[in-house]
Amino acid sequence: MYSTDRRERTQIQQLTSFVKAWSQIDPATAPFLGTWTAWEETKSIYPSSVKGRVCIIDGFIPNENNIGFRFGQGTVSNGRIKTDSYILIHQGNYLGGVFVYNNEPGIYEYAWPKPLKNPAELMRRVPQSDRHRNHILEQFQNAGCTASRPNRR
Repeated sequence: MYSTDRRERTQIQQLTSFVKAWSQIDPATAPFLGTWTAWEETKSIYPSSVKGRVCIIDGFIPNENNIGFRFGQGTVSNGRIKTDSYILIHQGNYLGGVFVYNNEPGIYEYAWPKPLKNPAELMRRVPQSDRHRNHILEQFQNAGCTASRPNRR
């Protein structure tokens, strides 16, 4: 994993402001929010309208069977995100994806979160698979996910 922060100052400020706003609504999920980068993958972690839940769009290298994006949800508990297939742990500017594959434990490292993009913008580079992209966008919307700041009431 690269150890140098390559984010622009405006990206850091934008994400910090977004996380701070969401920490007023759901302090458990707020530290995880953002688009986290690894060597060949990203995890875009979005807030949900359900307290303690996050929405995750995994980005990875596409192949003939997929467009390189997958939607999922996770539940935050005890400072971790638990999904159906992995657990995410967070410390500072690092995120670890803990998993078991072929009966072997592993951890995949992500770092330096950037501001979230609207999912449609995030997946705009995959026009050849509108049906799959639209399905992810529908799942995102149905789960009460957002890329926006919380509404002030």
